[in-house]
Amino acid sequence: MGLTSTSAGLKRASQATALSCWGLNHLGQASDGTTTDRDTPVQVDVSGVRQVVASSDFSALVRHDGTLFLWGNRRFGDTRYQDNYVSVPSPVLGLSGIVQVSLEAKHILALGSDGTVWAWGHNSYAELGDGTTAHRATPRNIPSLLDITQISASAQGAHALALRTDGTVLAWGHNQKGQLGMGCDTPRYVPAEVPGLTGVHSISAGENSSFAIASPAVWAWGSN
Repeated sequence: MGLTSTSAGLKRASQATALSCWGLNHLGQASDGTTTDRDTPVQVDVSGVRQVVASSDFSALVRHDGTLFLWGNRRFGDTRYQDNYVSVPSPVLGLSGIVQVSLEAKHILALGSDGTVWAWGHNSYAELGDGTTAHRATPRNIPSLLDITQISASAQGAHALALRTDGTVLAWGHNQKGQLGMGCDTPRYVPAEVPGLTGVHSISAGENSSFAIASPAVWAWGSN
């Protein structure tokens, strides 16, 4: 189970039957149907939770049945839409078979059980990997990503990583600090393979840096 805690705290019960949220709640991040800040955990009526992830203004959960729910800022951190929010977990329509979700402050990646990846939200730095810089309000499949086993959206930056079943890594988006690992600072509008990495089994995208584990080695690149 993935868990990140930022403005709103989240936890999952050991049997994945209960979700509790607390913290800043001006955009419904605490998931209790209000916009009242919470300084103690409040249980949310959601069951069968597989994964919970929190961003600064919105959060997401994946259930064991493959459905994905979001709450908080409906425009995924884009400050032009701060008054557009939902204060209880709401299903993302049109997606099924989801096994992992990864959030950045302004965009979302979702991994399907078939190894495909969906992306939506802010896209000024090509962080959605669809070859454009157009924002997307609904999930859009990234056609060049197949046989993916893990995804990681930059915690507060604008790039992303994906891990293939063959142990190679793909990167795309913003690259001002070399966080894509391509030996340059040129952004990538579609996913491109990170050269020199094989046998990788875990990835993580930081703010302007990236990390990969290929036992027994740990690789790192980007801002330092």
